[in-house]
Amino acid sequence: MASADGSALVPGPDPPHAGAHFRIERLPLAKEPGVTRVVCLGDSTVHGHPFDPPAPFADWLAARLPLLLPGRRFEVVNLGVNGMDSEAVADLAEELAPLAPDLAIVYVGHNEFLDQHLGKSVRPSSHALQRALRHSWFLRWLAQHGGGGGATGGAGDGGDRDRELVAQLRQRGALDATPLLAPEWIERTHARYHASLQRTARALRDAGARTLFCRPLCDLADTPPQRSTLPADCSEAERAALAEQLRSAPEALVAALPDRAAWRARWSTVAAVRYALGRAALLRGDTDEARRELEAARDLDGHPVRATAALLAELDRLVAEEPLLLVDPWPALFAAAGPRGVAGQDGWFVDYVHPDLRGHELLADVLLHALADAGWLAPRPEWSFTDEPPRDETARRMGLTLAAQATSLARRGLFALGQAYLDPESELAKGAADSFERALRLDPDCAQGYAGRGALALLRGDGATALAAFREAERRDARALDSFVEGHASNATIRELFARAGVTVRDGRLVPVEGGPPPPSSQR
Repeated sequence: MASADGSALVPGPDPPHAGAHFRIERLPLAKEPGVTRVVCLGDSTVHGHPFDPPAPFADWLAARLPLLLPGRRFEVVNLGVNGMDSEAVADLAEELAPLAPDLAIVYVGHNEFLDQHLGKSVRPSSHALQRALRHSWFLRWLAQHGGGGGATGGAGDGGDRDRELVAQLRQRGALDATPLLAPEWIERTHARYHASLQRTARALRDAGARTLFCRPLCDLADTPPQRSTLPADCSEAERAALAEQLRSAPEALVAALPDRAAWRARWSTVAAVRYALGRAALLRGDTDEARRELEAARDLDGHPVRATAALLAELDRLVAEEPLLLVDPWPALFAAAGPRGVAGQDGWFVDYVHPDLRGHELLADVLLHALADAGWLAPRPEWSFTDEPPRDETARRMGLTLAAQATSLARRGLFALGQAYLDPESELAKGAADSFERALRLDPDCAQGYAGRGALALLRGDGATALAAFREAERRDARALDSFVEGHASNATIRELFARAGVTVRDGRLVPVEGGPPPPSSQR
């Protein structure tokens, strides 16, 4: 991790997982005199996905700490990585002693059952052997001296087998009587999570840091479960009937039930049913029932990519064993959700787990108040919450603007769309489309958002819609379409794509071909 110039390399020669990308490349190992160093460890929420700095909650901490504790100096280091699980966080924590952190904030839990980590629980012995090899002094020496494939990756890492396993599992339907994950796999994952949290806590304690663990947030209201397990005695006719019922809107589903209590009792262990009931309760305005049902849907999900209550119970066990501070931001999120009572993808989350801009601000606020209440960093009376400038002023000082974040989202969507150009209806393309719409909700004048709309229409062969969107992009930024014009000039595949939609480039502008673009494609 250390380099000859006295800085820490991030990532070092043995990153927490292959392809790890941190917000920073290096930082001084030695702190400046009088500086309190705060490190934030965890997954893509810590990293700030899908936003760019200064949006992540770590940036809000860095901006607000000097205002809340005047005269003190702070350095906040964001060591979040997309896709990181608890085992990778523990590995990273064990390398942090040279940084001498004063405070560590850990946020991890949603990735334990992620595809690339599933093999750890399915084949624990094989995984343990691979870890031992990756951490052997010989392989480290070999990687540092230019031999072999380095300390991570390679044919022996089980990646191909994990991908095959996941592909086989995904062949099963969303409603199936056979559980996607075997009970022993789930138990091993919970045990690995707890052991990894223990390692993290002890490594940070040995490094001299006080450690705060934050219970991860997720979207309950607008994220349906990925997979539902049916009762073992469910017939094929019942399965088909239930699937048809669940295709209806929740309010229609519940209204049509002659005996909702009996229906719920029959399917009480089916995640999709509990989600439908939760959505129906939201529409009725019954917040308490909605929370119960939506939390049950999350916890019963057969492929949990949101941390379940059972998994997070391991955090409670950890606090009973270690001198830690455990912070639960869920009550603040519920309170902030307003009349709906359950926050979702309505300004709090961008997807199933990643907070929106307001979500990151809320996380930072909860963490700061928890630190003040615990008397960490300074006694509670020294925290100047009442003297802080307005939120908008702090955002301005940070350089946080909706326009910049919207452009970042749209550009990320355009990159994803470039990877999916052969299949405009792929998951990548759908994710890109969502990025464009979110960008335009953040900033209705986002030129790149309109350019993205146009690009998606172009891929679908809808030249008229594409040109209309491109005109909107040009109206807001004369250079917004430069990359499209350059691509048309340099790439035959792109020219063919444009031609199929009836669009060409003339005098540096995207225009219809002679006779105008064809009508929208019927195969959309």
